[in-house]
Amino acid sequence: MSSSKYLAAILLAPVIPFLFYFSHHEVSFSEKQVDWGAFGSYMGGVVGPIVAAITLLFLIDSYQRSSKQGALQTFIQSLTAHVEYATNYKTQYSSSYTGHKYLNWLWDVVADSSEQNLIERIEKNYGEIQPLVNNIKLIISVIEQDSSFNDLEKKYYIQHVYSRLSSVEMKLFLASSLVDAESKRILKNYDSLAGLVVSRPKTEDWLINKFDIHIKT
Repeated sequence: MSSSKYLAAILLAPVIPFLFYFSHHEVSFSEKQVDWGAFGSYMGGVVGPIVAAITLLFLIDSYQRSSKQGALQTFIQSLTAHVEYATNYKTQYSSSYTGHKYLNWLWDVVADSSEQNLIERIEKNYGEIQPLVNNIKLIISVIEQDSSFNDLEKKYYIQHVYSRLSSVEMKLFLASSLVDAESKRILKNYDSLAGLVVSRPKTEDWLINKFDIHIKT
């Protein structure tokens, strides 16, 4: 609700008790001070709590809007920083490989697996994939853990994270769901494949389908 609406509500707060009072009493101006004192007590006793409640709602709403704006700013900055992070990605095991060249090599290691040794292959190389996955989860947590966002807003912004990831990043994040419960939970709650095309050759279809089935179970 905008600030002007809260102001209007405060200005209109005396109207209802005023009309209610005169609907039950004769409309006339008393010359007795005690009558005016009683009327003032009535109006103050009724209008005061209403105005206080409206003010409290305004403060809560202002805090939530401020919290949401702060979270969005942090989210955008984190997502922008992640793009650079992925572009220069490396670990202690990466040797001369960096960035997407290194990520593509990691994916090739996973994609070269058979269905029988897939999980074993991911677990063996997860130390090299984990920093990337943790960074993605950290960005998502900025939105997911902020109570000022409703479920539809969370889904929208988390889908935006997916859309900003390169295909190889998205595939490695999907692969992490086989060995990381938190990745699986995020991907299950915020369907990564809905309306999102992960670029891949036909030979990798079985992998993506396996990830998708695992996430949904």
